[in-house]
Amino acid sequence: MKKKLTESPEKTLRERTLEARLAQLEKELKAEKLKTEAANAMIDVAEEELGIDIRKKAGAKQ
Repeated sequence: MKKKLTESPEKTLRERTLEARLAQLEKELKAEKLKTEAANAMIDVAEEELGIDIRKKAGAKQ
């Protein structure tokens, strides 16, 4: 099955919309990764400075 050489303006608009959405989601993901990295760094410092365990241990009862 061959693809049409000319594309409809609606499809082009849809592609642009999807690309913009993808870019926005990638930006949000990057921001969340930085936020998580900063939180982990703060926890590491707090655990070291205060000498206490802050993170939940695997297998701990809830």
